Amino acid sequence: MKLVFTILACFFLQQISAQNQFTITGNIDSIKNGYIWLNIFYPDAGTIDTVPIINGSYKFTGKINRPYKARLDIADGKPDYCDFIIEPKIITVKGKGYPLKNWKVTGSVANEEDKKLKQFLTSNDKQFDKLDSLRKITKDDDSISIAKIDNEWGKLTEERINLQKKFIAKYPSFSRSAMLLEQMFVYGMVEKEFPVLYKNLSPLIKKSAIGKDLANYLSIQESIYPAEIKQKDTLGNIIALSSLRGKYVLIDFWASWCIPCREENPSLVKLYNKFKSSELEFLSVSYDENLEKWKTAIVEDGLNWLHVSELNRWGNSTSKNYNIFSIPQNVLINKDGKRIGKNLNNGELEKVFESLFPEK
Repeated sequence: MKLVFTILACFFLQQISAQNQFTITGNIDSIKNGYIWLNIFYPDAGTIDTVPIINGSYKFTGKINRPYKARLDIADGKPDYCDFIIEPKIITVKGKGYPLKNWKVTGSVANEEDKKLKQFLTSNDKQFDKLDSLRKITKDDDSISIAKIDNEWGKLTEERINLQKKFIAKYPSFSRSAMLLEQMFVYGMVEKEFPVLYKNLSPLIKKSAIGKDLANYLSIQESIYPAEIKQKDTLGNIIALSSLRGKYVLIDFWASWCIPCREENPSLVKLYNKFKSSELEFLSVSYDENLEKWKTAIVEDGLNWLHVSELNRWGNSTSKNYNIFSIPQNVLINKDGKRIGKNLNNGELEKVFESLFPEK
């Protein structure tokens, strides 16, 4: 009986492994030899693989558990590439040569869905192209024209976001809709609408790997009590968020290399100096990877509060536990560890602190 169970377990694992396998093959008529790159774009990172082109043919193999955006690029330094959707399937991408954007992708359902999305956005794309062309011929000192172009650009961006939301609602059973929803959430475009847009996805998509990723984002977003943070300070001592229970805590996500973070730091310093007390603590979580650069930035910016990091850039555990896909960001929690604010700007923080600490 034990042997039967072992055999069944091995068979099951082999099936799972096969389901996660991808193969990308192709033929290039005019490029017989060289190298080709495959770049897979994950929500928080990317990976690059390289294989040789031999007699016009190439082949990539690997493992992924869901669809992702990907790009093929000939290793020749030319700004030319083929964007497509990679899935755990056998996919063929082939063409005559340059331009790579004209290569044809077959064997992928998500790529057919992507064609529908591009058609859905065609009119908006043309308007963006027209506006971009106008900007290129507009002189930099023509502030009035530039202001008008910027205003129109903003309107087109808003229109695009609405079109994308309509696409997701119209095609709830598309993997491409789930990918688009993830992209919009990661870039902060649909934070408020995210629960409704997710809810409207088909049951099959929700059960898929990407659907489960979306469900995890939603769970974190709706969580009243943020996850524990246990990381080292600049001296190597462990600081736990839970050790600050009994205080209001502003968790600030930043990095020494993040220009917007550094520009925002002077305002944070003013807030800290104005409202600092035994009931308030700032905890900065750094997405640095270099200890010395992190320490130098703390001193240069005068950040005289608690600091922790895993020195792993976007590999920091808070990236997944707090849905941190860009910085700066912040989370404000009360004395019981309950989240009472997220991504508050300095003006909003000052109003909240004034209500919490009126004596200041």
